[in-house]
Amino acid sequence: MSCITEILKLKGDKKALVPDGNWIAVEGGGQYKGYEYLIVLNTLGHRCGYVAIPDEHPYSKTPLEDREFNGREWKHYDYNTLEIECHGGLTFMSPTHGLKDLLPIACNDMWIGFDCGHSWDKSDIEATREYYGEEHVKKHQTFFDATSFDPTEHIKSYAYAESECKSIIEQLMVAA
Repeated sequence: MSCITEILKLKGDKKALVPDGNWIAVEGGGQYKGYEYLIVLNTLGHRCGYVAIPDEHPYSKTPLEDREFNGREWKHYDYNTLEIECHGGLTFMSPTHGLKDLLPIACNDMWIGFDCGHSWDKSDIEATREYYGEEHVKKHQTFFDATSFDPTEHIKSYAYAESECKSIIEQLMVAA
């Protein structure tokens, strides 16, 4: 069992868990074929999906590498080497995440994830309003207006993010 189960327990029956500071809203998640996944909505109205990789899976052993860009150095899990296709490609891999800080237990399971905040993705302003409030939406209205110029854009729904998480799980099963 990963930390996702514990985070979902904190959410309980509420529509979303919005931790103090209004920095992310946990909409849900669950288990699929023995793997756990989590779906959140960030403060700009884009969903992200995370999947916990079991310790015994080879991808959980992806090495932490030194990287440099413009003179700045950092450590990075090279998720680009994983054979996983998803919306916009993987954009996250780490055993740490701010949501894990909500838990009273130590939590270091490896998560991979994707986001639905690419140039062709539209913000879910209604969900943003529901979770973060009208004042938050007004504060970010310029962003919402600036990123909603293409009529072919689509809001990536909870169901869409869940489908992507399940697709990632299917691919993890093949790679195991």
